[in-house]
Amino acid sequence: MTPPALDARLRPLLEQDYPRFSNAEFARRRGALAKAMAKHGCDHVLVCGENRAGSGVQWLTGWPITAEALVVFAPDARERMFVEWFNHLPLARRIARDAEVAWGEHQGVRKAIEALKSRGARRVGLMGPLGWAKVRALAAEFDLVDLGPEYLWLRMRKSDEEIDWLRVGAWLSDLATKGRPPGSTGEAVEV
Repeated sequence: MTPPALDARLRPLLEQDYPRFSNAEFARRRGALAKAMAKHGCDHVLVCGENRAGSGVQWLTGWPITAEALVVFAPDARERMFVEWFNHLPLARRIARDAEVAWGEHQGVRKAIEALKSRGARRVGLMGPLGWAKVRALAAEFDLVDLGPEYLWLRMRKSDEEIDWLRVGAWLSDLATKGRPPGSTGEAVEV
């Protein structure tokens, strides 16, 4: 049994050089994060991810974290992202949307602290997993606010574009289990 064809309206999502959300979707996310910051009196947010955990980095920049990635965010400034492993730097620079990407040099939290200080940060919201020693280093410099619950709330509110991507994902899952991928020459395998 062959699954139905992907809705023609959704096909352009898969035809991109690297599948990603639109500029408008990233702007919507930044605006939502700015409102959450204002609600908690934060002047900056540090979005954290490590070892493929912490989806906030990808939600904000498009970079699917591998090793540590830390993003300094403020509504009126370009994001600054620090990634570990120098060999990840070229791809992170290509994929991360509207972020200045730098190598963390195995001291990413120190780099983030320097960036926050240079921007005059005082009250910093934290989103995503971060080790205790790194939290302590941040707490020595800034008033910290846990924005984890706000992030969960933001992620539960799906945009139409996010729903479209869920539809594409479901279609790809159907292909994997019921049909054959586009361009394959093998016979479909029934599961």
